[in-house]
Amino acid sequence: MTWLKKAGLVLLKVLQYAAGIMPIVATALPSLGAPVKEADTLTKISGAVVTAEAMIAAISDPGAKTGAQKLKAATPLVAQIIHGSELLAGKKIKNEALFEQACTGITSNVADLLNSLE
Repeated sequence: MTWLKKAGLVLLKVLQYAAGIMPIVATALPSLGAPVKEADTLTKISGAVVTAEAMIAAISDPGAKTGAQKLKAATPLVAQIIHGSELLAGKKIKNEALFEQACTGITSNVADLLNSLE
């Protein structure tokens, strides 16, 4: 089992647990108001890839080979992150197909990066 698959399954379990206790925590703890550091673009992209892994794991057999499904699920999330990045600030995309192709490649490469981790 790859690191990415493990991370996706762990995230799925955490989200299922959090969904059950969040209403309790929200009423028990007041907001602390501490500033939150925004994640960088690469961290956001890796989060989108892990989220897609968890989404696919939730709807399919955990042993199924669903790389193409995961890529298809993660790519729009990654494209949205890239749209909101400083890199594209004030710029328009003139070739949507090329942009989509690049986002697919970035998504695939980040998944490979995550799978290379122990």
